[in-house]
Amino acid sequence: MKEVVKKLSELTDNFNQLPPSEKAQDDVFDNLKEYNRLLSQLKQYTKDDDGNPISAYDNPQDFYKRIGISEQDEIILTTVIAGELKERRAIKENIDISNVDLSMLHIHNVTINYDYLVDLIAQMAIEIYDNMNEEAQNTRKEIDIEIAKSDSNKEKIKLSNFVSKIFNKEFKFKDYPDSSDVEIMNQAMESSQNDTNMSIVTNFIRKWGLGNNTNPKDLENLFKKHRKGYEDLDKQGELSAIMNGARINYQEIADTEIKNLEWVQYRIALRDASYEVAEKIEKGE
Repeated sequence: MKEVVKKLSELTDNFNQLPPSEKAQDDVFDNLKEYNRLLSQLKQYTKDDDGNPISAYDNPQDFYKRIGISEQDEIILTTVIAGELKERRAIKENIDISNVDLSMLHIHNVTINYDYLVDLIAQMAIEIYDNMNEEAQNTRKEIDIEIAKSDSNKEKIKLSNFVSKIFNKEFKFKDYPDSSDVEIMNQAMESSQNDTNMSIVTNFIRKWGLGNNTNPKDLENLFKKHRKGYEDLDKQGELSAIMNGARINYQEIADTEIKNLEWVQYRIALRDASYEVAEKIEKGE
């Protein structure tokens, strides 16, 4: 196990980042799988080879020391680095991130601390407001570590997008956020996501020439009903009605590459694009 941990430390620059090359990233992936296998075995042992008591549950600090990793580095390795690796493999293999075969084991339970996360986000927001860019960058690194502890990919995406908007000054609070109020932060995040969804929908309407017969809020609500893997946007003819309503005008008001499509091509392309956008909204992107 110590050899695997040492190799992972070398590959990730002391648990700081994924290596740039795909070959090295594949090595990280293989070693993380081996890390999981060995950790699963070690957690079952109560004594070492010399008969001394050993337990990942009763004495985790001693356990960390024996395998050659600190608690903080283990959290970064099994959440941040493993999570980024899963994202890259999902893109590379063109699959959903949930289908990447890498579910990390932890020496002891890793859970996201929402109160602490809200404090960090509020702190970063103030630092961005005061143009304390270096401090904000450091705070964001702490935020990323906390977000990575979530076991929900959808939640990770939603939180990360919100943090990015604050960091890039695309979202501003009306007042300084109250670092102790999770509900206020949740409302701000929901407001930000709603703004993003509406922007996605209005751009979609404009691109496909749907403006004369499609209400953006109605279309957003339709997209929000979608569930990945289901053809559920036309259960009651909703999508067909939108397409038929655009038939007369789409060749006049749609984007250039769209208006040149024949009607049958337009219907097929619009249906496919609708599901792509609906899945983007469903993921919280």
